[in-house]
Amino acid sequence: MEGAKAVLDWAGSLPMWQQDALRRIAKQGSLSADDVADLLCRLHAEHGILVGDAECIPLSPDDLLGGGTAGPTTTLCSIGPVKHTNRLAEDQTLRFGINGLTLIYGDNGSGKSGYCRLSKKICRARAVDDLLGNVFAAGQMPSAEAKVRYRIDGDPTTHEIDWRDGDPAPEVTARISVFDSRNAALYVDQKNRIEFLPAAVDLVTRLGQLCMDLAGQISNDTSAIEKRLKVPLPAGFTAGTPASMLLAKLTAKSTLAELPSEEGIRTAATWTPKDQTDIEVIQKELASDPATQAQRRERCRSTLKAVVEELEVIDTALGQAAFDALKGKYKAATEAKAAATLAATELFRAEPLHEVGTDPWRALFRYAQEYASLVHPGEASSPLSEFERCVLCQQVLSPEATERLQRFEAFVGDQAAKHADTTAAILADAVQSLNALQIRRSADVDRLLGEFGGLDHTRKTHQAAVVEYYRVAAERRTALLRAVSAGDWDAVPSLPASLAEDLLADAATLGAEVARLQAEATDDGSRAAKRQRLAELLDQKKLASELATVLERRQDLERLRRLKDCLTGTSTTGISRQVSKLRRELVTADLERRIQREIEALDLKHLPFRVQDESVRADSLFQVTLDATRPVPNNAVLSEGEQRALALACFLAEVAGIPAKHGIIVDDPVSSLDHRRIRKVAKRLVEEAATGRQVIVFTHNLVFYHEVTAAAAACNPQVPTASHVIRSTAEKGFGVIEENDEPWIAKKITARIDILRKKLTTIKGMTDRTSDAYRQAVTGFYADLRESWERLVEEILFAGTVMRYNAEIKTQSLKEAYIDNEDCHTVFHAMKRASERSGHDMSDGRNIPLPEPEEMEVDLLFLDGYRDNINKRRKKIREEREALEKAPKASLV
Repeated sequence: MEGAKAVLDWAGSLPMWQQDALRRIAKQGSLSADDVADLLCRLHAEHGILVGDAECIPLSPDDLLGGGTAGPTTTLCSIGPVKHTNRLAEDQTLRFGINGLTLIYGDNGSGKSGYCRLSKKICRARAVDDLLGNVFAAGQMPSAEAKVRYRIDGDPTTHEIDWRDGDPAPEVTARISVFDSRNAALYVDQKNRIEFLPAAVDLVTRLGQLCMDLAGQISNDTSAIEKRLKVPLPAGFTAGTPASMLLAKLTAKSTLAELPSEEGIRTAATWTPKDQTDIEVIQKELASDPATQAQRRERCRSTLKAVVEELEVIDTALGQAAFDALKGKYKAATEAKAAATLAATELFRAEPLHEVGTDPWRALFRYAQEYASLVHPGEASSPLSEFERCVLCQQVLSPEATERLQRFEAFVGDQAAKHADTTAAILADAVQSLNALQIRRSADVDRLLGEFGGLDHTRKTHQAAVVEYYRVAAERRTALLRAVSAGDWDAVPSLPASLAEDLLADAATLGAEVARLQAEATDDGSRAAKRQRLAELLDQKKLASELATVLERRQDLERLRRLKDCLTGTSTTGISRQVSKLRRELVTADLERRIQREIEALDLKHLPFRVQDESVRADSLFQVTLDATRPVPNNAVLSEGEQRALALACFLAEVAGIPAKHGIIVDDPVSSLDHRRIRKVAKRLVEEAATGRQVIVFTHNLVFYHEVTAAAAACNPQVPTASHVIRSTAEKGFGVIEENDEPWIAKKITARIDILRKKLTTIKGMTDRTSDAYRQAVTGFYADLRESWERLVEEILFAGTVMRYNAEIKTQSLKEAYIDNEDCHTVFHAMKRASERSGHDMSDGRNIPLPEPEEMEVDLLFLDGYRDNINKRRKKIREEREALEKAPKASLV
């Protein structure tokens, strides 16, 4: 496999989990959800997060065998019958030659475009069109339907698919590529995804996509942990004790080596009955010790200050002013939402889906806009309707979808919707802040203030008041959140009066007591040691009571650090470099050579082009640009014909890069091209069919039609060709298919006479010779008869020397051309008679009655007889003039 050695050599330098990922991708092509979960576990394991089996199997040469296929070749057999598709007749089937080239001619308004639009839906096209059904019919139209028949890799079995618009393109027919005017613009003006990548490039590209997917999952996990880390650890520890120093290391800044071990935390939090006895003994010994009393009050003062800070936050968040503000935001958001909903109801009443303009819809639309900004970075703004594909379903936007998105954006940008979004966002921010408000549990507050309440009866009373405050605050927060949802503001309990000032006064009193006790203290060594031991025991006891919280914090910090290491391990920088390297070696150079060959084949070599390539996330893109001294858009320099030829060159070069020879469908490829380049396009498409690729061509250009048929006949060996005509009829409507036929304007005189005979037979069967139907049939007959006389002049009298819609003059045919006075007289009067009866408006005084079928038969027989006579004369004239081309033989004696 091309590039396999380069990938194997590079893979050996990767982490084991990435080698395992490459192996799975190489063997399976795509990764299942289970594969992604397994690989995430292996990534975690490489960074110390162990969950289940984490064995990795690296990529091996055997895993790369057989890579690079692009699926079996599909041959499209037919499309149809169709239903509800652009007013196409529903009893028709458009069949295609399974070898060689299929040429389908249709005039404007014949229904040809309906089949082209349908082919873009069931095959591969960069831009597709909506299938609208009969837009003139009343009511909701059902989705378009079509029967699709195909074969695979020469298998004689013909398979069928009943396709319905809205379904994805069938996998087998999606291998067939479609080119038309809308797709041509994309090749000229935009960067295009390289549809086929060699297995080596595709393998590394898919690894990059996996890394981005895993990075997203890991980022979600780290965000959840970082949110939990915002909750502060328990306070009230004495500085310098083993417990306080241990807690000081539990921060997000600590490395894994700096984090205390779980075993160390458990050891520091070990608590036994002996430890409790030691506290009581030391407390008794130090009961009258001023320094001990001072330390006790200092701890209480520190705790009170922490509680006061919390109370001030709670007072601000839940006080009366906050209550009034929240209620006002709720009212503003409710009223704005009602106004926006009313506006949306009136504006989008006719949309196919209901509830447009509601809160969930606006949220979805905002997220779509944000995603559009990611997909198209660097844009001043990213309106969803300015890009080729919808950012949600990622299908090509139809004109109707683009217009709908523009109306949606206009609504979202309107003042009513903006005001609704703004007030809703303000309310959401307030609710988020309310949810994020930290309110300790009453039991935790009671335990936190236990030492403070134990100082005396008054402080015990203050402790109880604070505990009650926290309980009511929690209830009030819950009631406020419920009110935002249900609007029941009367059920919100009142918040007790703030205790912050009372506690600050307590803290000040404690500070004075600490200063007095410290002044009284006599600091001898034994008392200092006992005070230190008492502080350590008290902190040890406190740590034991908060052990679960502390261990959870340590676990979060370790996981966060390891997850960030995992996130670093998903970097795609090295992968992108390898993709670029492989793409340059295996894709871009070859693609550029193919495009250059096509450019030369289509006579564009006078213009300097270059191929640019780049990687955007998981996609490899290419663009053909003018090799100018400064950047300039192709469409600003190239003529319309040059743009169309360049687009076709890119299209043919692209499909040539796909290993299997999947078919191509080309719709009117010669729009705006001159006759010289029309011939080159015709020759190029015939050459492509000669390679064994199924080629299907739609056209309304008769010159191109003749060039294709001539090129197919001139090719050695000749290219099998199926020619069909699509036309509209009064009886069946649009899209009526005539197989193995050619357009009337291309038919020779003999074929036209046969058609006129059939029309005459139909006319003879019409009994009412005074009806409009009879009149229309007669005028149609004579219009065709008049055109047949014109064709006779070209084909018979002029011997095909000069023919309309043919690019050449056949000078060798002059030897059969001959016109005398009798010919001029015959043609003049025959044309005059046909013209008088072919629909020209006449004055009342010269209103010629409609001819009877018998007269019409005489006129047709006259044309047929004259043709026979001229052909006989041509043969005689050719023999005489061929004799003139040779010197007469000399006489011999």
